[in-house]
Amino acid sequence: MHGYNDVVIAVFVGWVLLLEAVLGKHFTDLWAVHIKGGEDAARNVSVRHGFMYIGQIMPDYYHFQHRKVAKRSAYASAHFNQPLTDDIDVLWVEQQIAKTRVKRGSQFNDPKWPIMWYLNRGTGLDMNVRKAWEMGYTGKGVVVTILDDGIEKDHPDLSRNY
Repeated sequence: MHGYNDVVIAVFVGWVLLLEAVLGKHFTDLWAVHIKGGEDAARNVSVRHGFMYIGQIMPDYYHFQHRKVAKRSAYASAHFNQPLTDDIDVLWVEQQIAKTRVKRGSQFNDPKWPIMWYLNRGTGLDMNVRKAWEMGYTGKGVVVTILDDGIEKDHPDLSRNY
């Protein structure tokens, strides 16, 4: 019976470690550090503890990186974090955590979509707008210039304007 308990414990520990790796936080090689005294003080603290000074985040908050720390790890780097925490010039420090970004799709629910002939002809003669939207293109920052009108002036949607 002793061997069975060891197997159960080993399997349980394995599952816990797997869940932690999959669902847990992923620590980076970057730190946010609150230091009074300006950029020179922040640079001095970074050098004193073997960090690379990246830059200012906002007033009195600075971005550090440590090259001896993995870019992504399931475990915090207490070995490098503690000296910063103990430093008299450091008011606050936090090792940065990688965030998982997930693009959220929106439901396509425009009630006038079926009558937008220029976007949705449905016969392969449209502009593939829906496919472009699904690929993440939004048109943000795009400027359009029309060089040639090539418009169907006899089309019912446009004929009154000609």
